[in-house]
Amino acid sequence: GRPPWLHVIDGDHGPSSLKGLIGRCDALVAARMHAAIAGLSSGVPTLPVSWSHKYVGLMEEIGLAGYVWDQIRDDGASLCDRFDRLWEERRSIRDDLLNYTAQAQTRIKGVVEQIAACIPR
Repeated sequence: GRPPWLHVIDGDHGPSSLKGLIGRCDALVAARMHAAIAGLSSGVPTLPVSWSHKYVGLMEEIGLAGYVWDQIRDDGASLCDRFDRLWEERRSIRDDLLNYTAQAQTRIKGVVEQIAACIPR
């Protein structure tokens, strides 16, 4: 009974294969942390289904706290409502995610350079 454009990523996929599948999505609903991170780091608008504070913290860190559905703390917005909003904003969310990732890569490179400077040659 699902629409033809909606797919479930099912089965036992290796990490590279799964990241590749997720990276091809227009949007993602993720119930597992690593799946959510794979989507977000690939620039895929992602709606984590939270069962832990970690999901909210992750989404707050990247400025998308309104796009996590916490099944324990009901704030009145259904999963469908949140996904509909994510879908409507998917283009700007994708741009924001790609920008965040580029900035994070720059920060990580700086940290790695600082660590490398501490290692005797």
